[in-house]
Amino acid sequence: MKDSTKHWGGKRKGSGRKPSELGKTVVMRVPESRVEEIKQLIHSANNFSDDCVNSQQEALEAVIDKWETLITPDRQKQPRWENAARLLNELKTVLKSQ
Repeated sequence: MKDSTKHWGGKRKGSGRKPSELGKTVVMRVPESRVEEIKQLIHSANNFSDDCVNSQQEALEAVIDKWETLITPDRQKQPRWENAARLLNELKTVLKSQ
């Protein structure tokens, strides 16, 4: 007698389409005449978030540069400046790791 268990079809762990790198997606009906416009909108939104991150990083680097000039070796010996110097070094480490 033949084994009647099928080895295809049905729900299985790990099967099916893998998620998009953009995250969860949905299907939308868009007028054909507006497809390129929608694509450009999505592309510019992605670039905008990258630009925001870059400008924030540049702003942080400018603040770090300013504080580096304020925290001289003489001041680092004072307790309040010692904490500022420690924070400044931590910020530089975080920015370098990105």
